[in-house]
Order: sequence, then structure tokens, then C-alpha cells
Amino acid sequence: MGENVKAYSGDGSYAFVSYSHDDRNLVHSIIYMLQDRGYRIWFDKGIAPAVEYEPVIFKKLQNSVCVIFFISDTFLNSRWCKKEMRRCLEYKKEFLLVFLEEDTRPPENYLDLLGFSQNEEYKKIIDGKNHMFWKGYQRKYEFYEELERWGAFGKVREAVNEEKTSPISKIIDNTSEPKRIDDAHVLCFSDKFLFGRYPTGPQGEIEEILWRVIAVEKERILLLSEFLLDAKNFHKENVEVCWASCDLRKWLNKEFYDQAFNAEEKALILTSQIGMRRNLLYGTDCGAEIEAAVFLLSVEELYLYFTENPESAYYQKNPYQKVGPESFMLAKYTQYARERTSYMNSKEPSSGWWWLRTSGENKKKAAAVTSTPEVNMKGNLVKFPLDGPKPAGGVRPTIWIRR
Repeated sequence: MGENVKAYSGDGSYAFVSYSHDDRNLVHSIIYMLQDRGYRIWFDKGIAPAVEYEPVIFKKLQNSVCVIFFISDTFLNSRWCKKEMRRCLEYKKEFLLVFLEEDTRPPENYLDLLGFSQNEEYKKIIDGKNHMFWKGYQRKYEFYEELERWGAFGKVREAVNEEKTSPISKIIDNTSEPKRIDDAHVLCFSDKFLFGRYPTGPQGEIEEILWRVIAVEKERILLLSEFLLDAKNFHKENVEVCWASCDLRKWLNKEFYDQAFNAEEKALILTSQIGMRRNLLYGTDCGAEIEAAVFLLSVEELYLYFTENPESAYYQKNPYQKVGPESFMLAKYTQYARERTSYMNSKEPSSGWWWLRTSGENKKKAAAVTSTPEVNMKGNLVKFPLDGPKPAGGVRPTIWIRR
């Protein structure tokens, strides 16, 4: 975790984090999650090698919007941490104390431990509102939700992308004739598009793949297959795995890619860096970013493309979540995929559940969209069912193409 988390280096507003280096593993993991949620955080990892660190730290603290102190016994015994706290008060910064260790002492007692109890100016350190206890939250997402309610912290969040050109309020169930490759430059949100070929019939008859446009940007278009094209396990073995290392990613970018697209079509498909964030509900690590031409949607992308307020993804508590219009989320099998899956929806046998690339409640599971349809944040086993002759999970590929 420590090698992956980086200090904010841009020109926007940011929060300054103060902590003891003995607590760095935990604090870096918390910073990682906050950055994952879109918050700009600066901490001492942003100091370049061979640079005198004291002037840099105080300058960064002075220019910050707010400060978070991660308090522990080692913090209390650190001369440098106390110095950062004194500077914070001198600069009259808004700040929050996060107590990392389980402690029965009332927060006011920390004034004595910090050596500030005799100074009236410092008595405002504890005001009953500006402190939290890390170990008081059994479900850590609740800690992040509480932290996000702190007014000062909202000032350091990345702005929502205003270039999004496909508001879900304008979604239509487009029943017009699907467009083809010559029309790629005029595709609009929710258009249907024929591109590539794959088995669809019960005997493996090959037909054109039908896609739905789910995002339109200046230079590229995001396509989601309209149907479940196949049934696959996320991974062939029941082990801890993530998107970057799973068998399904490899299959999509080799066998499927080579079978579905000819040379002309491959020239239109963009290979891009596919980002990975932790499971928003369980905090499960989803692995590193990796380049891919064909991929699965993540939970965050469902909220981004199918809801009016993408940030609402960060405030969900239910492991089963309704996201977006049913016409986009509910996926039906092709006849070919229907023959290859072990899953049968008794109420809607033509519909199935489909994999997402986000890890589930642990790394032996991957999130999915159910046939209800709801987002299953807990996830299904990466090999599901464990002993069945056929896999249950539907595959709904996603690609970026040139506009």
C-alpha cells in the first residue's frame, strides 16, 4: 500500500495530513481510501529527495485548506508532530483529530499529553466536534462517511467531471435501427451499434454483436454489449484474485478480441489504462491499473454512467443496490450464452447476472449485476458454481472506440 499512495501535487485545494511514521502503514491505507474517494491529500511523502523538509512541510501546511492529525501514543511522544500541531493553530487552520488507538481517556486529556493544557489558545483543540475514533467503526466505510460530513473536507474534493455528455435523465429506450461502423462519428448516448461478430445462435451461428452507447466523449465512445455474449468464470480456480490477474480479463483480451473483431475493427478499438478502485462498501483491494482493449465495467462506472449523481456511490450501505434504469442494467442471454450457462432465473429465464471487474467483499469474490437487476457488492465466488459443469456468470464486454 505504501508504495502506491502518493501525495497530491497539483494546484487545487488539499488537506494536510500529520502523523507519526510508526503509524504510516495504517495512515497510508486511510489516505489511499480518501484519495480513492476523490479527495486531494498532501503528506510528507510529497517531499522530494535531498530537499530540506521543514520549510516544505510548513509551507504545505500553511497553504492547505484543512489539517487531519492521526493521534496515537507515538504521535504524542513526537516532538515534530507537536510542532506541526502548533503551526496549525498559529495558521488558524480548520483541523480534525483522528484517534487511532482504542483509549478510555476522554479526548480532553490529550491536551495534557500534548502539553497544551495550560494555554488558553490551545484549549480549543478539543471542542467536542473535531475528533473521531478510528477503532470505533467496525465497518470502516462508516468512518469515511462520517469524515466526509466534515465541512472543511468537502473543499478538497475533486470537481465532478462537467464534460459528461450523457445525463441519465435523457436516457431513452432507443428502438431505432442500429448504426454501423460508418456512423461511428455521429453516435449518441443510448444508440445501438453493430460492431464485430460472435456466436449468438444455439448452434454457435455467428452474427454481428449489438452494443449500446453509454458514454460519448470528444475523441472516444464507450460501448457496452447489449446482451450477455457468453458464460464464464471470473477465474478458473477458487482463489484470491483481482481483475488484473483473472482468467476472464485474459480471455476477453485474447480469445474474444481475436474472434470478435477483424483488423479494421481492431484499429478502431482503443487500448486504455483501466483504473481500479477498492470496493466502496467493503474496502477490498481490487488490484493495480492495467492496460486492456476489452474490459468489464466497475461499480463506480455504473454510478458514473447510469446515475444523475455519481458521488452517491460513496454513500451506499446496502450490499445490494439499485443503480440506473432497468433497460440498461437488465441483460438477456444470446441463445448461445443461454446454452453455456448453469444459471436459470425462474422468473425471467432469458435474463442472467453479469460480472463486474470490482472485487467483492473479499478477493475470492467479484461484484456482479444480478438478474433483478441490482449491483451485488458482496460479489459471487470467482469460480461459480464451485462444482458445476457450466459457469454461471454472464459476460457483458465493454470497449472504447475512436470517435
